[in-house]
Amino acid sequence: WNQITSLEGLPREIGGDLDLGWNQITSLEGLPEKIGGYLDLRNNQITSLEGLPREIGGGLELKNIPATEIPEHTQIVGNIYVGKNQTALAEDIKKKYPGKLEYF
Repeated sequence: WNQITSLEGLPREIGGDLDLGWNQITSLEGLPEKIGGYLDLRNNQITSLEGLPREIGGGLELKNIPATEIPEHTQIVGNIYVGKNQTALAEDIKKKYPGKLEYF
């Protein structure tokens, strides 16, 4: 795994998947506005999901991150994956994205 800490320099749009799991990311600043496929953010130090793309064409992996809320502005085609111990984030996802929550 990489030790990416910044998303600076990413393009505004990515046509496919973006795997950023298992890094040292703390902020989503610099994330593309649109991702055509799956977005993997698991196992990072992300405390806020502000900065998520406006559109994710696949699923969203959020397992093992400290964030407890998800913004409502993102259109997510696939499911949103969290760990069973992420109860606050799971409840927020259930409210804002009904039917999208999956435990991983």
